[in-house]
Amino acid sequence: MVALLGPPPSQLRDKAGSHLLEFFNEDGSPKVEILNETSGSFLASSLNRIGKTMTPQESEMFLAFFRRTVTWTQEA
Repeated sequence: MVALLGPPPSQLRDKAGSHLLEFFNEDGSPKVEILNETSGSFLASSLNRIGKTMTPQESEMFLAFFRRTVTWTQEA
């Protein structure tokens, strides 16, 4: 999710408390390597893995929906 959404906002990291250290270092950097992936490339590779395709228009509509609904916080 960090690859697609970027790092979580500071207010979310603050609320996570000690659980944050399971996934992030003290400085807020991720404990694992984060792939440099866009939502478009993620969608394309996911569809390829399951043998499905979308038209460019379908892909753009889905990605617009994804960007509006998948966020770190409800306010975003």
